[in-house]
Amino acid sequence: MRTNIRKTPRYCWVTTIATAVLLAAQAQESTTPAPPSSVEEQIPAEIDGEELVRTKMQIFRSYEGEWDGVQSYASTEANPAFESKGGWTGSYQLDGMYFELDGFSEFQSGKSLYRWMITYDIALKKYRAWTFNSNGIVTDWLAQYDPEKKELTWHFADPRSGLRGWLTTQALPNVVTGHGMAKAEGARVLSDYRLSYTRKKLRI
Repeated sequence: MRTNIRKTPRYCWVTTIATAVLLAAQAQESTTPAPPSSVEEQIPAEIDGEELVRTKMQIFRSYEGEWDGVQSYASTEANPAFESKGGWTGSYQLDGMYFELDGFSEFQSGKSLYRWMITYDIALKKYRAWTFNSNGIVTDWLAQYDPEKKELTWHFADPRSGLRGWLTTQALPNVVTGHGMAKAEGARVLSDYRLSYTRKKLRI
């Protein structure tokens, strides 16, 4: 008799396998001026790069503090439908240049720990994040922010494995909601999930 053993799902908004979105720059003709050699040279002299990053990072004030909530996963070929509970603590680091998010997700088979490190990339004009998981997975994300909807839309892609995915989160004063998906090569859906987290100490 075969026994089905459910393993801890590997595909959630903080444990998805991915690596950096690759960026390539092609050499230009000798008659064309060479591109700037550093991020600082791409910024007008009157703009302070560090202050620009700190200003862009202000959107994460909506993610500060302690949170708890759930992530609900739809049934896919990889996993049946299920729900996980978890929480995180969000805080600014390194004089406001980064935002750190430390959290956990609890499943029937155990607990997964994770960390997000987020900053703003001046050269790319996008937000960038690295996520680290207790099972050793590291993922590199890029995001754009919609100020009208107060939404961040993150994307990752791993050309080596063919894995790719996205996550959109919306932060209100005391609630963060989101919807994400991870796919394998051939568009096979590995994970389709929604999340909802509430701040433990509500802001008035």
